[in-house]
Amino acid sequence: MWFDKNGNDKDTVLSATAVIYRNIKGFPFEAKMSSADKEVVLGMVKQAVADTDKVFIRGNELDENMTRNLYEQRLITRRFIQDRDTNAVLLDKNDEGFAVEVNGIEHLVIRKSCAGSDIRSAYKKAEEVAVMLEKKLDIAFTEKMGFLTSGISVVGTGLFLGFSVAIPGVEVTAGGIATLAKRLEKYDWSIRPAFKNEKGITGGIYVLSGTATLGVSEKDVLRRAERVISDVIKFERNCRANIYKKKAGILQDQFCRSYGLLRYCRRIEKYEAVDLLGRIRLGLEKFDTEDIDIDYDRINHISNLLMSEYEDPGNQGARSVRLSKIRSDMIRRTLKGDDKK
Repeated sequence: MWFDKNGNDKDTVLSATAVIYRNIKGFPFEAKMSSADKEVVLGMVKQAVADTDKVFIRGNELDENMTRNLYEQRLITRRFIQDRDTNAVLLDKNDEGFAVEVNGIEHLVIRKSCAGSDIRSAYKKAEEVAVMLEKKLDIAFTEKMGFLTSGISVVGTGLFLGFSVAIPGVEVTAGGIATLAKRLEKYDWSIRPAFKNEKGITGGIYVLSGTATLGVSEKDVLRRAERVISDVIKFERNCRANIYKKKAGILQDQFCRSYGLLRYCRRIEKYEAVDLLGRIRLGLEKFDTEDIDIDYDRINHISNLLMSEYEDPGNQGARSVRLSKIRSDMIRRTLKGDDKK
């Protein structure tokens, strides 16, 4: 999977994602399109990529394994899965982290994700495909507004940039998240928990996203993204260093206990797993020993899969029990090193 590649700053950054939204002139936005309109768009896009290396697959032609794989890699959405009779996906055989949803939330949703903090590489790939499609399709654009989209938040550049980050050090530092949120506001970026239940458990994993697209250029958006992630990485590493100095004994105990629970569990709920992973991150660089063999690659692999579990367990019942067993099996295999990824 793309998130298992060796990315930069993997102690702090799980992934960098660029999404470019485009609509085809002459058609309503996706929410107002008829089935006939959607079929025409599918035909136009299929023809546009016929002489390229992109693979066009209708949603209803995806088998269960491929659907699961794409969803777990966050390349298609649950909405796409539920409406697969009138949509399609474009894939690249040489790039696991790339996909284009056709008739997704917009006519074209061009998505590229990569492990680590290299947002420029993610943007470059998404932009290359966007330019190719713009040459072959009549894309909705005006000089005043830029690229037209149904989502107000991306009108203008039609570009979304985001990161998934693991910042347990910032989270456990008094006022850390509030301080970081204020810093991000200066760049027109926001922060939200990737996980959060009624007990407030986040595991220190957050999603950062840019909020300014109208009246700014793609270069400006990209430049802000790089400044943001550099600032977040520095802040998190400083927070971890301060915590090590003050609470080494507590961190070591939590690190060892958390590893033991994850390594030998037979059932585990998502938020418990997320919480334990956060405790492991805080102690990993100080307390990794011969008895405990673990690294960022493995805990990032688990974290990424937890972020996009294919099935929703619900609140109770056999379905929840079954998923808790599947989840614990995946975690044990990964920590043991048996997971093939």
